[in-house]
Amino acid sequence: MSEKKHIDEMVKRLRQTGLKKNLAIALVFIARHDEVQSRDIEDATRLRQPEVSIATKELRKRGWITKRDKNLEGKGRPVHYYSLNDSLDEIIEDIEEEEREKVDEIESNLDRIKELKEAITS
Repeated sequence: MSEKKHIDEMVKRLRQTGLKKNLAIALVFIARHDEVQSRDIEDATRLRQPEVSIATKELRKRGWITKRDKNLEGKGRPVHYYSLNDSLDEIIEDIEEEEREKVDEIESNLDRIKELKEAITS
Protein backbone atom coordinates (compact mmCIF):
# COMPACT_ATOMS: atom_id res chain seq x y z
CA MET A 1 0.00 0.00 0.00
CA SER A 2 1.35 3.46 -0.88
CA GLU A 3 2.20 6.07 1.74
CA LYS A 4 -0.65 8.29 0.51
CA LYS A 5 -3.14 5.45 0.96
CA HIS A 6 -1.84 4.85 4.49
CA ILE A 7 -2.22 8.55 5.29
CA ASP A 8 -5.72 8.65 3.81
CA GLU A 9 -6.74 5.57 5.79
CA MET A 10 -5.27 7.01 9.00
CA VAL A 11 -7.30 10.21 8.51
CA LYS A 12 -10.42 8.15 7.77
CA ARG A 13 -10.00 6.01 10.87
CA LEU A 14 -9.32 9.03 13.08
CA ARG A 15 -12.51 10.56 11.74
CA GLN A 16 -14.40 7.38 12.65
CA THR A 17 -13.42 8.03 16.28
CA GLY A 18 -15.22 11.36 16.07
CA LEU A 19 -12.24 13.56 15.30
CA LYS A 20 -13.18 16.30 12.85
CA LYS A 21 -11.76 15.94 9.36
CA ASN A 22 -9.50 19.01 9.49
CA LEU A 23 -8.13 18.01 12.90
CA ALA A 24 -7.32 14.53 11.64
CA ILE A 25 -5.64 15.89 8.50
CA ALA A 26 -3.57 18.44 10.43
CA LEU A 27 -2.62 15.93 13.14
CA VAL A 28 -1.41 13.35 10.64
CA PHE A 29 0.61 15.96 8.75
CA ILE A 30 2.23 17.37 11.90
CA ALA A 31 2.98 13.86 13.18
CA ARG A 32 5.01 13.14 10.07
CA HIS A 33 7.38 16.08 10.71
CA ASP A 34 9.51 17.35 13.59
CA GLU A 35 8.16 20.88 13.31
CA VAL A 36 6.05 22.56 10.63
CA GLN A 37 4.91 26.05 9.76
CA SER A 38 1.21 26.71 9.47
CA ARG A 39 1.84 27.57 5.81
CA ASP A 40 3.34 24.10 5.26
CA ILE A 41 0.16 22.54 6.62
CA GLU A 42 -1.95 24.70 4.29
CA ASP A 43 0.14 23.89 1.22
CA ALA A 44 0.46 20.14 1.81
CA THR A 45 -3.08 19.44 2.98
CA ARG A 46 -5.00 21.97 0.90
CA LEU A 47 -6.67 23.27 4.04
CA ARG A 48 -7.32 27.01 4.04
CA GLN A 49 -5.63 29.25 6.61
CA PRO A 50 -8.73 29.59 8.82
CA GLU A 51 -9.19 25.79 8.78
CA VAL A 52 -5.57 25.24 9.81
CA SER A 53 -5.93 27.85 12.53
CA ILE A 54 -9.07 26.23 13.95
CA ALA A 55 -7.60 22.72 13.72
CA THR A 56 -4.31 23.64 15.38
CA LYS A 57 -6.15 25.55 18.11
CA GLU A 58 -8.24 22.45 18.91
CA LEU A 59 -5.19 20.17 18.77
CA ARG A 60 -3.40 22.51 21.20
CA LYS A 61 -6.47 22.55 23.44
CA ARG A 62 -6.30 18.74 23.58
CA GLY A 63 -2.63 19.03 24.52
CA TRP A 64 -1.47 17.09 21.48
CA ILE A 65 0.59 19.82 19.79
CA THR A 66 2.66 22.83 20.76
CA LYS A 67 2.78 26.17 18.99
CA ARG A 68 5.95 28.21 18.73
CA ASP A 69 5.98 31.69 17.24
CA LYS A 70 9.02 33.04 15.45
CA ASN A 71 9.32 36.68 14.49
CA LEU A 72 11.00 37.23 11.16
CA GLU A 73 13.28 40.23 10.92
CA GLY A 74 11.54 43.17 9.32
CA LYS A 75 8.25 41.32 9.09
CA GLY A 76 5.01 42.08 10.92
CA ARG A 77 3.28 38.91 12.05
CA PRO A 78 5.15 35.99 13.59
CA VAL A 79 5.30 32.65 11.80
CA HIS A 80 3.59 29.84 13.71
CA TYR A 81 5.41 26.53 14.05
CA TYR A 82 3.75 23.35 15.33
CA SER A 83 5.07 20.08 16.68
CA LEU A 84 3.67 17.14 18.60
CA ASN A 85 3.65 17.49 22.38
CA ASP A 86 3.68 13.74 22.86
CA SER A 87 4.47 10.81 20.66
CA LEU A 88 1.82 9.68 18.21
CA ASP A 89 1.57 6.50 20.31
CA GLU A 90 0.52 8.56 23.34
CA ILE A 91 -2.04 10.47 21.28
CA ILE A 92 -3.45 7.19 20.01
CA GLU A 93 -3.67 5.99 23.62
CA ASP A 94 -5.72 9.11 24.45
CA ILE A 95 -8.05 8.35 21.55
CA GLU A 96 -8.25 4.70 22.56
CA GLU A 97 -9.27 5.67 26.09
CA GLU A 98 -11.99 7.97 24.73
CA GLU A 99 -13.27 5.20 22.46
CA ARG A 100 -13.32 2.64 25.28
CA GLU A 101 -15.36 5.07 27.40
CA LYS A 102 -17.87 5.33 24.53
CA VAL A 103 -18.09 1.53 24.31
CA ASP A 104 -18.63 1.27 28.08
CA GLU A 105 -21.38 3.88 27.88
CA ILE A 106 -23.08 2.04 25.00
CA GLU A 107 -22.93 -1.28 26.86
CA SER A 108 -24.34 0.30 30.01
CA ASN A 109 -27.16 1.88 28.02
CA LEU A 110 -28.00 -1.45 26.37
CA ASP A 111 -28.02 -3.21 29.73
CA ARG A 112 -30.41 -0.59 31.11
CA ILE A 113 -32.67 -0.92 28.05
CA LYS A 114 -32.91 -4.67 28.72
CA GLU A 115 -33.76 -4.02 32.38
CA LEU A 116 -36.45 -1.53 31.43
CA LYS A 117 -37.87 -3.90 28.84
CA GLU A 118 -38.35 -6.46 31.60
CA ALA A 119 -40.01 -3.87 33.82
CA ILE A 120 -42.50 -2.74 31.21
CA THR A 121 -43.37 -6.18 29.77
CA SER A 122 -43.84 -8.06 33.06
